[in-house]
Amino acid sequence: MKSYTPPRFSLFDNAKGAGVLLMSALTTLYFLLAGQSALTAGGIGAAYYLIDLGLAPLFFFIAGIFAVRSLEAGSKEFLRNKFANFLSLYVIFSFLQGIVQIFLFMKDGAPLYWTRLLMIPFYPLGHFWFLHALMIYFAIVAMLPRVTWIYMVAAGVGFWLSAKAGANPKLGYVELVGYHFIFFASGSALVTGFTPAELQNFFRKYKYLLLPVCGLIFYVSASINFAFEKFDSQTRLTVIAGFAGLASVLAVGGFGGAFGRLLSYLGQRCFPIYLLHGIAIVTVLFLCKQAGLHRFDEQFIICMAAGVAVPLFIYEIYEIVSRKFTPEAGNFYEST
Repeated sequence: MKSYTPPRFSLFDNAKGAGVLLMSALTTLYFLLAGQSALTAGGIGAAYYLIDLGLAPLFFFIAGIFAVRSLEAGSKEFLRNKFANFLSLYVIFSFLQGIVQIFLFMKDGAPLYWTRLLMIPFYPLGHFWFLHALMIYFAIVAMLPRVTWIYMVAAGVGFWLSAKAGANPKLGYVELVGYHFIFFASGSALVTGFTPAELQNFFRKYKYLLLPVCGLIFYVSASINFAFEKFDSQTRLTVIAGFAGLASVLAVGGFGGAFGRLLSYLGQRCFPIYLLHGIAIVTVLFLCKQAGLHRFDEQFIICMAAGVAVPLFIYEIYEIVSRKFTPEAGNFYEST
């Protein structure tokens, strides 16, 4: 039986396209910082912190919206479709990413060892924590009645869990999963009262107001939280910053023209880019060092561009071959 595929909306494709560019920048900064804390890395660390604070909430919020829409096909079909796709891709690409990092940076004393690969099913590697958490969220939302207030209570439980786990350094991943469930559950709650088409019209109509207002709220709340974290005093302004940040990017998604078409193109291919961009960035960073390119700005520009361009090239080749040999098959990103 063919799985239910929700209709596409350009606002969310555009927003995901903007998120793809931020994602490539974030992962590039992650490897360039080489384990250094963002709180002590000056302006570069602050840039990393700001992107990190707003990026994951955006993708989880959108995923929450369309998870509820996909549940129209039934919980069993929803879970079978999502886990069949995501679980295998999570394991395969996590191992590929880990193997590439181990081989390329073995001489540099990279803090990644073969034993770390054995922990991948339970403890995600790098940016694949997003996919790991998403599978947990899918399992939770499939068990919940599709009622607004229940989703909001679930978001509150996520907030409480993240606050409790945050007091224990050993529960860092639990804190991460609990915290970001706030945005996933909020997206699910919102779509029980408004259709994606209504949300799209809203952000398109008010984009010129939402972008500066939400952008300012994001910057102020994130900056205050950044200052507090530098003094080891965690705040929950991150929630405000997360919602303001995702609203800002959704407002960007309301723009059309050539810019909107570019973002839509990237957004429709965001999943294969997500899977492959880390491998591309690590490989190109290694090649930059071998070629004697050691300036930060050179490495950043080249690696960030590669994080988008290389996965796109691989994906388009895959699509050409796939259409030639299995013309009845749908696009990769439509099935995921």
